[in-house]
Amino acid sequence: MEIHIGNYLDSNNYTNWSTSGLLQYLVEKENYTTEDATNIHNAFRCHLEKKSADHNMFKYARNKAERLARTRARSTSPKSRISMGQRQQDQRIQPQCQFIQTLIHDYSTLYEQKQRCDLKIRVADTQVFEVHSMILYARSSFFQEVLSTNKVEYEISIPDVSPQCFKTLLK
Repeated sequence: MEIHIGNYLDSNNYTNWSTSGLLQYLVEKENYTTEDATNIHNAFRCHLEKKSADHNMFKYARNKAERLARTRARSTSPKSRISMGQRQQDQRIQPQCQFIQTLIHDYSTLYEQKQRCDLKIRVADTQVFEVHSMILYARSSFFQEVLSTNKVEYEISIPDVSPQCFKTLLK
């Protein structure tokens, strides 16, 4: 790692040195872990001290090395790991949410267009709703019981439910 840091410093003017540039250079040359942050800092500092014939350059480079250590320490903080975990979880959940939104849209379209309805429900003896039996079966234990009998009727009467309540169930 020290050789790579020395090569990075030799290949660039000190005014072009940067934390991100050094890290990018190191990543291209070898794998390093968060445990290597202190070693990177110390090696960077050591090489800078060797190169520091000019006091201003040493001061500039030392500040860069200290910023490198602080940046590396912050990037491995528990807060950043949590935020990275949340981003990964969001990326996994996003396709599921899109699927659910599509499914909701499809069911809404079925409800609004009243196509392929296979059952009529009469409520309060006043209003008849054309519905999809499979959707009712999935949404209500009452309809699971009613629709699971061998006797299939195309119209079911439910006199003690208001049309508004039943409409809410459908939506």
